[in-house]
Amino acid sequence: NIAVHSLVRNLHSSVSTIQWAVTGYVLATAIAVTFSSWLLNQFDGKKVFLAGEIIFAFGSVLSALAINAQFLIGARLIQGFAGGIIMPLLTTLLVQTAGQKVMGQMMATVGLPIIIGPLVGPIIGGIIIKYLSWQWIFWVNVPVAVISILLILWKMPSYPAQNKSAKMDFVGIVFLAGATTSKIYGIVKAARKAIFANKDTLHINGLGLALALLYVFWAM
Repeated sequence: NIAVHSLVRNLHSSVSTIQWAVTGYVLATAIAVTFSSWLLNQFDGKKVFLAGEIIFAFGSVLSALAINAQFLIGARLIQGFAGGIIMPLLTTLLVQTAGQKVMGQMMATVGLPIIIGPLVGPIIGGIIIKYLSWQWIFWVNVPVAVISILLILWKMPSYPAQNKSAKMDFVGIVFLAGATTSKIYGIVKAARKAIFANKDTLHINGLGLALALLYVFWAM
């Protein structure tokens, strides 16, 4: 968000287009979360987590190398999808590793950066934009991801697939992804027009509500 002005200027785009680099990330994250439990059922948890970190690093590199807004949005979709896989996996694998005795301490340790991040992140982002360039907002992820990959390979135990006979609910995912995408897109439309009571927002949110109801009906 801090880099939006720099991105608009350097990529010769508009604010409404560049905002999709943020919105697209959120959408991709929401969709990817639905895949995480199935991936744990089908594959070794260590390999899934490692793949998520590698894809996130790859998405960060692509974002830093973006030559136009469309390229950046595509790279952010990759980054967001990887983030959506990593986050729920982290919690699930911690529960399996730590056990009940130290679960509270473990979750507090992991939760601390999640709480501090939104407070410190904008300050660090502002410093990066002022003294470096917008590309470094993405380059800064790369060494962190590399360290994470090395630690996963070195320290992380294997987590055997939990249930390879489990099937992926693609119909449910389509309904859920469609509902989430429609609702977020509707909110974006409302923000651009500075009012919720406009035809586009009402139609898109109505579609999102219908898909959400279909998802509930399908899941029953």
